[in-house]
Amino acid sequence: MTRIHNKRKKISDYFVILTACRIYLPQKMITSKKNIVSRSLRYVLKSITAGLFLATPLLAWSQVVDLVANNSGPINAFQGDGFEYVVTLTNNGQVAADGASFNISMPLRAQNVAATCSVEKAGDSVLGPDTGVTECPASFTIGNTLVAGVLPYLADQGEIKIRVTGSFGVGQSTVSSTAVIAVPDGFTEQVPSSNSSTVNTALGGDARLNVTKVMEPANPGPNDPVTYTVTFTNEGQAAVDGVIIRDHLTTTSSTSQYLSSLNADYLGCTTTGLAECPPDSEFVNGDLPSIGNSYGSYLFNTPAPKLPAGSSIQVRYTLSATPLTSCGISTHTLSNRAMFVNLPAGITNTGDTGLNSPYVRWQFPATASCPEANLAVTKTQTTPVSNPDGSWSTRYTIVARNDGVDAHGARLADYAQFTRNAGNATSTAHFVSCTPAGGAVCPTLPQTTTAMRPMFSETIDTFPANSSLTIVYDMVVTENTQCGIDAQQFENQARLSPPAGFQVRQRTDTVQTPIAATLPCPPAEFEIEKTQSTQTPISGVPFEYVVTVRNVGDVTADGAMWRDAMTATGLGAEFDATIVFNGCEATGGATCPPNNQFQTYNTRRSLNASGNGITYLLGSTPNYTSGRPIPQFPAKSDLTFRYTVTPYFDKDSCINGSGIISNSTVIRAPVGVTAETKSATVQMPVSCADVAITKAVLVEGQPSSFVTAGQALSYTIDLTNAGPGVANDVVFLDELPEAFVYNHQDGVSVRCESTGTVPAQCGDTITYDSSTHTLRSTIAALPANSRLRFTVTGVAGSEPGTYTNVAHAEIPTGLIDVNMGSNSSDVSIQIRNTQSPFTVTKVVDGLTQGLPVAMTFSGTVTCGAQPTQNWSIAIAAGATTGTSAPLTFYDREVCTVTENSPLPALPAGYEWVGSPQIANTTDTLGPTTARNVVVTNTARGWPQVATAKQLTQESGSRPGYAEAGERLDYTIRARNTGTGVATSHQFFEVLPAHTTLQAIIGGTSHDCAAGQSGPAVCTITVTEPIAVNSERQVVVQLQVIDPLPANVTELVNLITDDTTAPPPTVCDPTRPEHCVRTPLLDPAVTVRKSADPASGTAVKIDDEITYTLAVTVSNAPTKGVVHLHDTLGNGLELVSGSTTAPAGSACSVNPQLVHCELAANAAVGNHFFSYRAKVTADAVTSVRNSVAISGDDDPTCTNCTTEHRLVPPPEDATPVPVGGRWWILMLALLVAMHLHRRQRPSL
Repeated sequence: MTRIHNKRKKISDYFVILTACRIYLPQKMITSKKNIVSRSLRYVLKSITAGLFLATPLLAWSQVVDLVANNSGPINAFQGDGFEYVVTLTNNGQVAADGASFNISMPLRAQNVAATCSVEKAGDSVLGPDTGVTECPASFTIGNTLVAGVLPYLADQGEIKIRVTGSFGVGQSTVSSTAVIAVPDGFTEQVPSSNSSTVNTALGGDARLNVTKVMEPANPGPNDPVTYTVTFTNEGQAAVDGVIIRDHLTTTSSTSQYLSSLNADYLGCTTTGLAECPPDSEFVNGDLPSIGNSYGSYLFNTPAPKLPAGSSIQVRYTLSATPLTSCGISTHTLSNRAMFVNLPAGITNTGDTGLNSPYVRWQFPATASCPEANLAVTKTQTTPVSNPDGSWSTRYTIVARNDGVDAHGARLADYAQFTRNAGNATSTAHFVSCTPAGGAVCPTLPQTTTAMRPMFSETIDTFPANSSLTIVYDMVVTENTQCGIDAQQFENQARLSPPAGFQVRQRTDTVQTPIAATLPCPPAEFEIEKTQSTQTPISGVPFEYVVTVRNVGDVTADGAMWRDAMTATGLGAEFDATIVFNGCEATGGATCPPNNQFQTYNTRRSLNASGNGITYLLGSTPNYTSGRPIPQFPAKSDLTFRYTVTPYFDKDSCINGSGIISNSTVIRAPVGVTAETKSATVQMPVSCADVAITKAVLVEGQPSSFVTAGQALSYTIDLTNAGPGVANDVVFLDELPEAFVYNHQDGVSVRCESTGTVPAQCGDTITYDSSTHTLRSTIAALPANSRLRFTVTGVAGSEPGTYTNVAHAEIPTGLIDVNMGSNSSDVSIQIRNTQSPFTVTKVVDGLTQGLPVAMTFSGTVTCGAQPTQNWSIAIAAGATTGTSAPLTFYDREVCTVTENSPLPALPAGYEWVGSPQIANTTDTLGPTTARNVVVTNTARGWPQVATAKQLTQESGSRPGYAEAGERLDYTIRARNTGTGVATSHQFFEVLPAHTTLQAIIGGTSHDCAAGQSGPAVCTITVTEPIAVNSERQVVVQLQVIDPLPANVTELVNLITDDTTAPPPTVCDPTRPEHCVRTPLLDPAVTVRKSADPASGTAVKIDDEITYTLAVTVSNAPTKGVVHLHDTLGNGLELVSGSTTAPAGSACSVNPQLVHCELAANAAVGNHFFSYRAKVTADAVTSVRNSVAISGDDDPTCTNCTTEHRLVPPPEDATPVPVGGRWWILMLALLVAMHLHRRQRPSL
């Protein structure tokens, strides 16, 4: 079947597919391109191929797509500016993505959003609705928060751009827009990280606000109506939608009221630009309450719905006032002022007039003066008299006179006070009398009072001209006895004030009584230690305050007052917090205050002290400023208090760029003790910024996602701070993709520059970590409204695929960043896909002579979801390697090679070792680069090792003999006659008795070490491998013990070929090479010959004689071969096959000569050879046989000759030669006679 994942597909390709599935189309439809793209047929094709994709393994790979969403938009703008986002949606997969959906989130508070779609690249696919190429959606959802839709068809290599326009909202310093493309059902995404892209935009807040106010007429009379025109103008670059516009009234008069009425007539509101007026209901229209000297009377105080850059709002209204005519009202002014209040977050005003307009003032003249009352008051006292209880007494006399006109309603008051420290002093007044004169009437006075400020303050209802009142009272004063009070005065003052309608002029008279100083108080000394567990508060992370107050002096200070308070300024006052009192620890006899005196704020409260914010941590109420007493505070004691504070800052904007959170502790001496007031304060500086980073990719200077290998591209990364404060120590990080070829050594491939309205300084260096492909730079200070741009240039790599690049801005701990979500930005590039050839190389290890027979190796190659392909390699006999024909796969997939069982099977004597070693890699294929994977099989033949041993070196003086104390070197030759290399070959070595192991050369032993005494069995491993038809030697060095026991005659050293059988205990005569006998003495070899019948006896013709040669070995095994030569005498003939010999020895026959050999190393003992001989007719009177001996051991012979007498045959008998003519006739006669006898009848 034609493979359908080729880059460009023809109609005929699909006809082949359909034919293979037995679906036939009319020839007319096949030949007409116009018809084949008709809607009905396209959907048939689409349905069929979709089924094939799901059901056919060959086509399953075609369901893999590679979708990318790249969002580009403004890096910097001003609040309220218009915006355009260009979202590029691409497919770098091998098939079209039908039904891929997308959504684009809009910046917070965006307005007037609209969107359009265009096809930038049609792509390579041909199957799809309508046009068969990439299509925009017929319609999609458009709103101020989201733009979304579904792409009917996004072809391979297709590209769509969605352009979204609108305007930024107000109240955010940084906003974000994220574009996401979702893979349709039934498809698999190759690089999910490339399916989204975010643009962060720093919004400037330069508003340049101005307020003007015009009053008409400019100089109105007191009863003239006045028209005010108030204009609020935004001449800056940022919108201030939602800002409060306010107009309020106040007065400069000292009287509380000067108008009898005030009416506002609202005339309307107009705008310029795109500004919007507030609703009419927000403006006062009608009577206003009486105006005091406060800012509480607003004509309007309302948000401006819209006030974009270059716009204005104008409000007009008329005021009508009716002034009071009462006497004594001074000249006064009704002031009117307009202002901006509560600027939106991130807005900075740079207007010339600030946020307030100049005052406009409406002047009202003074009324006529009121008459002056001629009042007077005098006060006297008697000399103080001491009382028995320590108090003193005096009498006061007050005379109040009216020397002018009637002053009914005048007020008489009396005040008493200690001028320094009253402490526990008291006073009690006892009124004695009130005497009126001239028609005055006494007010009602208390009989007794302890009040001091005032003791009384009463109205004189009747106080005619030329009248008076005389008031007498006694005062008992108990002075403060506390120590440490300086000398002071007890002061008493009478006050007489005129009634309403008169000029205000109070009359007073004062008398004083001196009070002596008390004794000094004992001195105490305090210390405060205060710590905080962090210097940089983090929102939501608790920290601890620890306060220790100490009485380090020598005086008890019970009741010492202490308090603990939090204060915050600037940004600090914008924090919230919860505070938990964690307890008090007392030492040295001190006593902690009750727990209920400590504040616990379990719910979040503002650190702004105004309102219901957090202030004092100690006290019964948050505003308990005087502190609380320490119940017991003896000398040398201390108290430790702990608070856990959890700060919170989760606002989306900051009003202040910096501030301080402080905590202060104060301790004061109690009454009766003098000490210096001590305090301690800890502070946490806080800063607020709005750091954002936005990354864009440019291909040859234009925004794009697609790029070809080697094509130039660049990244721009903008780092901004839209917050009110400076962002210190910001770290810029950019993790460049591996597919981006970047020359970090040329000095120009990356650069930094300040591009914002406020200058910023780039970091000292931009470093590059080649292991992680990361650029890094630390920015010491990033001021508010500043921007740094990093530009990174390079070329696209050769590896096809989709690569996501993420840039980060890391802020230091403790810096408030109101929009952490804008601290990273990512874009993706797509390097177009290519193909690469793929081969497999087979290597056969372990056979030095190559394969014993020709073989075929085969297997599969699978690259990702692509169809699996087969490889095959034929390797001839004697060869060990070969390479398959090349296969072709699409790049950027991970490929895996497998192998089948080789054919045919290895012949006998060979085997495969382990599994094939396949050099698969996780590296993706390509691009356009040949890939070869080596598959290694290891085979081996069966090794066959035989060993032989001999004595090769001695340290003694008698070669071939074992001597006490000498070293004997035995050499074992291990020869491999098999088909495979023998590795770590093992055999048994049986150490002889009476020896000690010295060393093993060429081998190792796990069970015998140097010093091992015999007899012992040692398992020896040959160190080096033994190749086929080669051998290795192992030398075993032994030392003979000294002295040797008297009964020892030889040392017997045994070995085996391997360890498959138990080690031997005696020499095996069939394997003499496994046994080495080393004698201690020369062997004595004696040969004796005997015969059966015995020598000297008589034999006759045809008799057989058995001859036995007995070889006796004494002292030691034979060193050499003992040769026995036995020559048969006349009349003797060897019986064929009658020779016998000991194991390991043999005899050979040469007509009349029997040659026997006793093998070397023959053990001490008797060894017997035998054979039989027949006496022949050639014998005359006797038969004789002699044996001759020779050998290295100088054998001797006893009874070496045997002789037998011949018994002559009878004289009348003629011998008949066996087998002769006569012998046959006689035999026939005997047979006939025997048969005749059997046939005779019985008697």
